[in-house]
Amino acid sequence: MNITKITQLRKDRGWAQQYLADLTGLTVRTIQRMEAGENMSLETLRLVADAFGVKVSELFTDITHQPKAEEIHNLDGERDLQLSQRHKEEMLYKRLYGFFYLILAIVTGGFWYLTPTYEPTTYPWAFVFQAMWILAWVIAIPLGRFMYKSKLGPYLDKKYPLTRGLSGQKHGKE
Repeated sequence: MNITKITQLRKDRGWAQQYLADLTGLTVRTIQRMEAGENMSLETLRLVADAFGVKVSELFTDITHQPKAEEIHNLDGERDLQLSQRHKEEMLYKRLYGFFYLILAIVTGGFWYLTPTYEPTTYPWAFVFQAMWILAWVIAIPLGRFMYKSKLGPYLDKKYPLTRGLSGQKHGKE
């Protein structure tokens, strides 16, 4: 039998078993079995650990079944590796997006600077570049967040399944 800290973690947060079940997508009966120390699949343990924001190994005070202890240790190691890789890809996205935004702002701002007065006959595109420069400043952050949530986040969740729900966490700060 494995001695878990699930009950303690749940009560420390003031959560009912039903709330934890809803949060993880598990049944209340599964939560009760886990709190009683019954063996569960690694995926089930991962769901609960993610809900608490801890590593799977931190759900236990003592693991008496040695093969299970090794599986849990390996899962935590794989999760840390995936979290590190995910963080690197997120940082690359942020840098590329920032670079793209900077180039767009410089180019459109340069056209604005070169066409200080708007004369439709002389500079027909001046208004367009001025509008693009202003819009770039106004929509850059919301657009970046939208792209992350709609495209990059789901892609990284699929590529690094052990980090699902841990978006934005820094490697080693769990």
